Amino acid sequence: MKKSIKVLLIAILAGILIAGGIILYMFNMPHRDVIGEDAKFNIEAEQFVNEFMTNTSESNAKYLDNVVEVSGTVAEINEDQLKQKVVLLKAGNSGVNCTFTLETNPDAENLSIGDKVKIKGIVRMGASYDEDLDLAEYAILEKCNITK
Repeated sequence: MKKSIKVLLIAILAGILIAGGIILYMFNMPHRDVIGEDAKFNIEAEQFVNEFMTNTSESNAKYLDNVVEVSGTVAEINEDQLKQKVVLLKAGNSGVNCTFTLETNPDAENLSIGDKVKIKGIVRMGASYDEDLDLAEYAILEKCNITK
């Protein structure tokens, strides 16, 4: 009986060490460098939103977690709770919300409503429409930066 308890304790300790190692590895992984990464797609905001509105599942498979460069007209400029700039590119009754990082915020400082821009970022969510609420949800890009 004592031997089986000893083996069980060693197995539990090994499991804890392995889980701790995995958590430590995941926590210290380098972040994705969107600025240095080439955009997989270059697209107008209007077309980008329309693709999600017409075929959500196909658009999710195509765009989600990919770096895209979206062109459009600045409709709003806000700031989130983390002091990151959020720029809205309006497209019909929806749009594309582009959230910058603290490092890329200075580029967004020079923007004005009505400016034509190209913004590169990672697609986190596509545009959609909720019929019950009669409300369009914006597509979301994160880790954005203005491209020239």
